Amino acid sequence: MPVPRVSVVEEEIRVTRERLADRIGQLEQAATPAGIAQSAVQVVRGFYVDEDGFLRIPRVAATVGVVVGLIVLRRLL
Repeated sequence: MPVPRVSVVEEEIRVTRERLADRIGQLEQAATPAGIAQSAVQVVRGFYVDEDGFLRIPRVAATVGVVVGLIVLRRLL
């Protein structure tokens, strides 16, 4: 098996280091309060909005029904 050239190994190390630095930057951003909030918004949006950007009416209606039911129940008790 041929031994890789030093320049090839150095280039692979450089590329790997850049990828690692980019990934660390992404993780740092995701770990901030704003990054966490943005992730939560995407999860909620994914639940209520389909791939075409339209509301998922049954899910919205179910959520509204639960909220209204809880409000009525709280006022009764």
